[in-house]
Amino acid sequence: MISALKQIFQRALLLLIMLCSLSLGWMVQPSFATSGATLADPQTMPDAEQAYEEAKQIAKDPKMGAEKAYEKEVEVFKEEHPDKNLIERSEEVADSIKTR
Repeated sequence: MISALKQIFQRALLLLIMLCSLSLGWMVQPSFATSGATLADPQTMPDAEQAYEEAKQIAKDPKMGAEKAYEKEVEVFKEEHPDKNLIERSEEVADSIKTR
């Protein structure tokens, strides 16, 4: 009799734990689900024609085109992050080693 009551109690407790975890799962949402930004935000996407022209220039001279694209990306990064960063510090160290 006691073992039957113990088994019923264990099953009821397990059922209660499962229901609580499911209800908490519905209440807690991932942060990306509640953010207002979308993946394809038109304001953040580059102009298609401009991107096409840049790709054509890179295709004409892959080495120079890729270098120009990299330099452009570095400039944009520096504008967004005006403080001195690791890239600038490493460039300074490399330049100081070259001059020695």
